[in-house]
Amino acid sequence: PPTTSPFFQRDLAVLGPLNELLTMTYGEIIVWGVVCAWLAVAFVERYTTLTDDVSENTGYETYFGNKTRAAGKGFAQMAVRCLFLAILTPSRNVTLYQLFGIPFDRGVKQHKQIGRLFYVFMVVHVLLMLAGGTEKGPVKWSNAFNFNNPNLFAGPVALAAFLGQFFLSLPYWRRNHFETFYWLHLNFMFMGNVFLILHNRFRAVMWIIPTFAFFWLDIGVRWYTKLAKKSTLVSCEVVDQDLVRLPVHPG
Repeated sequence: PPTTSPFFQRDLAVLGPLNELLTMTYGEIIVWGVVCAWLAVAFVERYTTLTDDVSENTGYETYFGNKTRAAGKGFAQMAVRCLFLAILTPSRNVTLYQLFGIPFDRGVKQHKQIGRLFYVFMVVHVLLMLAGGTEKGPVKWSNAFNFNNPNLFAGPVALAAFLGQFFLSLPYWRRNHFETFYWLHLNFMFMGNVFLILHNRFRAVMWIIPTFAFFWLDIGVRWYTKLAKKSTLVSCEVVDQDLVRLPVHPG
């Protein structure tokens, strides 16, 4: 069971409350192991492809002699996969939860944990690209917008949207101004994802479009279920000063 120690209940930045980690089910541990391995493979594949011998499809950063940028692009691949998982995890209709016996409330906790990883990977990506140089080869800040090529201007806009989402996801907003948090959380999400696609379509769209397709499908299923099944409130009873019993007859 969760410990009542204040230290283990305190929100520890990227980790979140330690209670959330120490009370993981075996199913969650298995899923997290697979996710961490998947992220590591994504980083290694992108980094080695960019730093391999120069050929038609490899060695782009080897040609420029810049392994810092290669690492930055590797972190970008981990970030976009975390973005995919962060949108997927708070959905109620995720078969993975049923397969591994993960309760929905724990799925929401995974959403927060994976979201924290996304923010970390995104910031590291930006710092490494700034350190290695944002302009290399044909990619220039002065280039006209081209949907088939990376567009540098879209990167800072996506970064601003996701940072806005991060700061408005802090406990103060979630607990005291939930409606504001929820509305801006979704809007910053859409804005960030649109400009992320504009920033580098070929590396982002394969993760973002399927995610949003499932996002809207999940909302549709929830809405249909809400309309098709009506529950009836049977009675209302004040049990204690802080407790009200509301028996509900399911539809």
